Amino acid sequence: MGKFDGYLICSDFDGTIYIDKQISEKNIKAIEYFQSEGGYFTFASGRNYEIFATGIASVITPNAPILAYNGAFIVSIDGKNVYYQGEVTKEQMLHAFTAYDRCEGIKCFHVNTTDAVKVYTFDEKDSPEARREFVDSFDAPFVKMIAVMHDDHTDETYAEVKKIFSPDFNITRSWKFGIEFNSLSDSKGRAARWLKEKLGCHTLICVGDYDNDIDMVEAADIGYAVGNATDSLKAVADRVTVNCKESAIAKIIEDLM
Repeated sequence: MGKFDGYLICSDFDGTIYIDKQISEKNIKAIEYFQSEGGYFTFASGRNYEIFATGIASVITPNAPILAYNGAFIVSIDGKNVYYQGEVTKEQMLHAFTAYDRCEGIKCFHVNTTDAVKVYTFDEKDSPEARREFVDSFDAPFVKMIAVMHDDHTDETYAEVKKIFSPDFNITRSWKFGIEFNSLSDSKGRAARWLKEKLGCHTLICVGDYDNDIDMVEAADIGYAVGNATDSLKAVADRVTVNCKESAIAKIIEDLM
């Protein structure tokens, strides 16, 4: 029996554990110890899962499935087992594009499938026909879209997009200049609760720093905000820990001990 049997930690990546293009040695060692004592650790991120298998995050090996694209893609670390894949339909994607027409400040959309990212820019070539041609150029299902904003009035643009599009999408933000569109059925919180049940864990611990972590932190048995988190995330967290630059994950594991 390990001291962390039955515990699952779902950690956001950017701004929570990945700081200045690296993960601290203290966080790495703490997670290795947590796992050696029976705990499950994984990432819950807006990013593609492959970054955790072969990229900058591969210094840590999750021992539970990755929650990628804000929970729209749940997959094993090697990519061989896909447990869940959400979808934004082509018609939903065209609907999301109308944010450019209805909300000031949007300059382009990044569109994610499970294996590619394409960018649609609203330039002189933009038209209903161009949008449809772009959408139809995809073979794989869409899992997430990001509306990238200009420098000015990002908060106002985000608020307006949420007001208009929340009935149709899960609208979140993980960085200042990006508004993330997921299916209503997809979120980090829903994915984390599913993973807790699948693994048979008694305690789900979630930690994050930005608005796309809010529902995950709310869904947790113990929800943490790092010290540098947004005020909106801190408001729903059970606990606020140290700044991400102070090895916040290591501090949380220390608290559990």
